[in-house]
Amino acid sequence: GVYVLNKVIIRPTKALHDGMLALGRRDFQHRVKINTRDEFQDLAQTFNHLSEQLNIASEIQAGFSPKQLPQLDFCRLAGFSEPCEATGGDYYDAFVLDGGRLGVVVADVTGHGIGPSLLMAACRASLRALSRTDLTPAELITQLSELVAEDMEEGRFITMIYGILDADGTFTYANAGHGPAMVFLNGGVHTLMPHHPPLGIFIEGDDDDCPAQSSLRLAPGDRILLASDGLNESLNEQGEQFGNQRIAEIGNQRDLTPTPEAAIGRLKAALDEHCGSAPKLDDVTILCVDRV
Repeated sequence: GVYVLNKVIIRPTKALHDGMLALGRRDFQHRVKINTRDEFQDLAQTFNHLSEQLNIASEIQAGFSPKQLPQLDFCRLAGFSEPCEATGGDYYDAFVLDGGRLGVVVADVTGHGIGPSLLMAACRASLRALSRTDLTPAELITQLSELVAEDMEEGRFITMIYGILDADGTFTYANAGHGPAMVFLNGGVHTLMPHHPPLGIFIEGDDDDCPAQSSLRLAPGDRILLASDGLNESLNEQGEQFGNQRIAEIGNQRDLTPTPEAAIGRLKAALDEHCGSAPKLDDVTILCVDRV
């Protein structure tokens, strides 16, 4: 009786349990092997099919991130993105524009998972196409919001900051409700405040006097740090957020973070230390650009 119970129920149940744990740690190569010719085997086959599809989706989205960031004489940059599920709703990019300028963007769709990742894929394609034109950051944000609005389900929106860095250090940006977004100028921290509501949200009677975009001048040694709210809103076991203050302190420690890679590395280490065993409930994305 014990042998039959172990073979027919306990082993299959444990195999399915192990498979669910594998999905939880995003091990999409894991396969459940059950040959009981009953409902357990059907569940295992369904699980393996789901895991295979999630693995494909994860690989496709990983291809959305830039495989190699631009190398320009006037700046250095590094980026990082980690979804909390198989796929995520964060997106970052950097590309060279006409005239040798650098375009940078960080965006975040509400929620995470396959649905937001599909919305972000459509947004990325539209942004890439619009960036090849002569649109200013404000014009690009406005047109992009109109393009993606039709694809938005009720309650969903996209926060985004898009900016252009010229060789002389001029950084012109438009912020559609996105944060954290900071610039470190001459030892101080400057927050890049929003100009527009998030993409997909239209507010009647919006203040026409509000500037559509802003510009500031970066000197050698200054830094741009853009991230998704999965960074500053990550919670530890006591429910305390990582917070913008920690981001600002780490980003401004130029002796400890002399390069964009070092800045992102210290932010990741500090985030892991802060969260401890608490699960990360949102995607985390960081883009760092240093003027040199």
